[in-house]
Amino acid sequence: MIFTLPVLGILYFSSILVLEKIEMANEVELNHNNLHYIKAVEEFVSSLEKEQNLSLKYLSSRGLNKELIEHHQEVSKKALLSLEKYKEEKAELKKYKLEISDLISLRKQIYNLNTTPEEIIKCFNQTTKTAIDSMFLIKFAKLSNDFRVDLSKMNHFLNVNQNIDGISKIFADMLGQLEREVAIFDRDVIIERNLSFVYLFFCFFTLISLFFV
Repeated sequence: MIFTLPVLGILYFSSILVLEKIEMANEVELNHNNLHYIKAVEEFVSSLEKEQNLSLKYLSSRGLNKELIEHHQEVSKKALLSLEKYKEEKAELKKYKLEISDLISLRKQIYNLNTTPEEIIKCFNQTTKTAIDSMFLIKFAKLSNDFRVDLSKMNHFLNVNQNIDGISKIFADMLGQLEREVAIFDRDVIIERNLSFVYLFFCFFTLISLFFV
């Protein structure tokens, strides 16, 4: 009996430790959901960058390669649908509105060659900024602050250049860093969870063996 009480105490606290590690598994899922959303934003922003450049070429060529620009507009629309799908799955983003009405109007003006390069660049810049700003509402579990720092860098890039040309490169670098951090967090959680299970089983079997002493 003298040994049983301390072991029971250890068993109790080790059970709490296991529950904490199970809770960390929920944080792993949260991080992956956030990563899915950010990838959807990256796909949308990248498609906007390509569409902007094609729109400027279409305008300067006075309407050549219309089929190509129509194709990339459809690519951007599909990327937006994917983005909206992931946005609706996240409670913190449901009330955030991605403002794209100006972009829809601009596309019609581009078709009719009734706009200017400055208006095209301004509209795509603002639409991209709206998508990027939505990511400030996302919170990762136990990752570094580099994520928000990179978002601020992208905003600074847009404010200084007033043009989205080149933003996809910055985005890809940020996404790569995030994927590495999430992978490291996943690995650490798995290791800690497995160790806590081993510790719990060790305490349990130690307690059982005491009853036969």
